[in-house]
Amino acid sequence: MTDPDDHRVLALVTVPPALEELLIDVLLTHEATSAFTSVAAHGHGADHNLLSLPEQVSGRRKQVQFQIELSETAASDLLRSVQEAIPGGDFHCCFLKLHSVVL
Repeated sequence: MTDPDDHRVLALVTVPPALEELLIDVLLTHEATSAFTSVAAHGHGADHNLLSLPEQVSGRRKQVQFQIELSETAASDLLRSVQEAIPGGDFHCCFLKLHSVVL
């Protein structure tokens, strides 16, 4: 039974293209993830030390962003699974609380 106080969140996990398949495997085997979306993205930032020379010239880094809707209580477990799969920390993750709106 679903807990009515367990709010839904949208997890946004962004990784370099080299980690795309690894993250897909993590998400497909994670019990709280029934479906997700991935999109090509570009990362921008002021710390050029994280960018290769061609990325510094273009001003962006190719990324893949995954969008996963899940319960708020499952969010920390998902983050833990991603951290275990990518121990070097080459990912960005944030969680957005979703609000239901009835029109």
